[in-house]
Amino acid sequence: MNIITITGRVGQDAELRQTPQGRAVANFKVVIDVGFGDKKHALWIDCSMFGQRAEKVAKYITKGTPVTVYGQFDLRTYTTKNGPGASITCDVADIALQGGKPSGESQAAPEPFDDKKAADVAFSDEIPFSFAYWLPAGLLGLMVLGSSASQMLA
Repeated sequence: MNIITITGRVGQDAELRQTPQGRAVANFKVVIDVGFGDKKHALWIDCSMFGQRAEKVAKYITKGTPVTVYGQFDLRTYTTKNGPGASITCDVADIALQGGKPSGESQAAPEPFDDKKAADVAFSDEIPFSFAYWLPAGLLGLMVLGSSASQMLA
């Protein structure tokens, strides 16, 4: 099986093109952090998405957007004047945009956390699983009458 799941940020806006056969292709890069401390570095992954889905999703794949992509990976090798190299590519089968509103919309600042308010809710004297039931008047009358109602109906 050749399956890869990548969660990172879009490093380059999607570029929407058409194949000679007229099929849509969206190309973009996803960057992920690898390692930690002084050895932390970025790993860039070239992603390609095909078909109608590529046309519809391309406008939302913008630089900095957190995403999770699912698909098949390939390791492509190449040679430059500096020597041999390799790149990881992903043929995207599915993509999940991870949060946030588009950059054009303003986001309201989150409400500051209030310890006192949280403590009041956490230590409430109310029963935590109380339910209120609404019953039609006719059913309520049958419930109140109980067994005598069933005797009258018989």
